[in-house]
Amino acid sequence: MNQLDLNKIRADFPILNSKINDKSLIYFDNAATTQKPQIMIDTVVNYYTNENSNTHSQHFLAEQITFKVDQTRQQILDFVKADKKIYSVVFTKNATEAINLVASSISKLLQKPSKIVLTTAEHHANLLPWQRLAKENNHDLEFIQILEDGNWDLKNIETLLDTPTKLVALNWVSNVLGVINPIQKIVDICNQNQVYSIIDATQAVPHLELDLDKVKPDFLAFSGHKIFGPTGIGVLIAKTELLDKMAAYQVGGEMVFSSSLLESTYQTGYQKFEAGTPNLAGIVGLSTSLKYLADLKSSFDIYFFEKQLYQKLRTNLKRINDLKLIADTDNKIPLISFYHPKINDYDLGVFLDLAGVATRSGRHCAEPLHTILGINSSTRASLAFYNTASEIDNFCNYLEQAISKLK
Repeated sequence: MNQLDLNKIRADFPILNSKINDKSLIYFDNAATTQKPQIMIDTVVNYYTNENSNTHSQHFLAEQITFKVDQTRQQILDFVKADKKIYSVVFTKNATEAINLVASSISKLLQKPSKIVLTTAEHHANLLPWQRLAKENNHDLEFIQILEDGNWDLKNIETLLDTPTKLVALNWVSNVLGVINPIQKIVDICNQNQVYSIIDATQAVPHLELDLDKVKPDFLAFSGHKIFGPTGIGVLIAKTELLDKMAAYQVGGEMVFSSSLLESTYQTGYQKFEAGTPNLAGIVGLSTSLKYLADLKSSFDIYFFEKQLYQKLRTNLKRINDLKLIADTDNKIPLISFYHPKINDYDLGVFLDLAGVATRSGRHCAEPLHTILGINSSTRASLAFYNTASEIDNFCNYLEQAISKLK
């Protein structure tokens, strides 16, 4: 992509023109949340200005938003290549709620005791729900270990996923390591052995081309705000037949089929899991962000461009004395976590902020992984397709200045 095209894309994101401490913003915190295109912002404003209504009524505004919600479900399935005859979309407030929904509602389908398999690199959102489920139902937790280069240690995977295993919950891409994991291989084993699979695709969806009809997981979760959409809207993609078997997550309006004072029956499929009024503005905003991204992908290869950004960032960081890169390998999204053994990561983040650079310092909601790595915290630089090579150069220059002053 040439500079003219990149400038045009960057112009779609008004915040990228911001000044922070009189410095041009360098936004390298995309793994925490992505920035928003003006067309998505306009969609949300227009909804509240001209279209605001609740769903499922007989007047025009209600029929219009009901249609848009239904249309967005199909759009999401198309985006991840999932067959509507097999999968359904449940709207949640984020990926965290989507995973909690599965953990809370699938319990009756798991034999007691069972084994639940995770990795040691899970975000707290895909760890804590399973910890609680295991404690409440006497299940065992076991973990796929992480190799030094950030890849999974799969040498004993068949043994790990033996008969007692009933559920596997894995990240497609770790928010700390950035490594693109072999989800297909694990899900294939799960499907061969009647093991439920749930995939945290929060970091994968913005960067990779997903094909659920090929991978065939039981559940997949992601957040709208990580894919250039609004906050407060998340997606659970689930096999419809499993939703019908699972317990309701929340009860109330819309998810009920019939009700009396003493007893109620519930809807089936996704409708059973959407009690109350959903984030309608978030849904129409997410629809616009997905369309924006799909249209963008039709004109250039986002994955290839981001791969170039990653390799440049990786090369530049490796030139900085004593800086330690976590998961220094090729097969990654444009994300690198790093640390300096003599410098506090919080201090580093503050110094970078003074230079207008937005990174993230801390444990990134993955404290057990940092403990295993033997470090207290790390700094993470995470990029998107609207970032530039010159931003990487400036960032690394600022980083070297910070290290020279702080060590």
